[in-house]
Amino acid sequence: GLDAHRIASDLDPVAAGQSALHLIDSFPGLSAIVATSGRSAGGIMQALHSRGLRVPDDISLLTIATPSLATMTTPALSGVDFPSAELGFHAANVLVRRLDELALGEPQRTERILLPAHLTLRGTTSPAASR
Repeated sequence: GLDAHRIASDLDPVAAGQSALHLIDSFPGLSAIVATSGRSAGGIMQALHSRGLRVPDDISLLTIATPSLATMTTPALSGVDFPSAELGFHAANVLVRRLDELALGEPQRTERILLPAHLTLRGTTSPAASR
């Protein structure tokens, strides 16, 4: 089974790193951390390194980031890649519709747009059993 533990932190890399160290101290058998951004993943990697922990040998790290950001670290970040260009396109369209609705005095509607995301394993993950 999978035991999940969650701790909230802002996107600041230092705060994310401190949160990761708190998780490791609280759950010594922790095998992986999921960061909500590439920026916070960088802080987590630094914090893990400061404790002598090696990614992915000692702990896996996944993130939600654009592929270009995920491949800028060493090792490259495994994680959920999202289509940033498509995200920007849809965001701009929603903004234009909202402005049109506001100008016409129409009620603003809520809409949900689902974009494809892909899990890409790079250099920051390994099977927990190998540790």
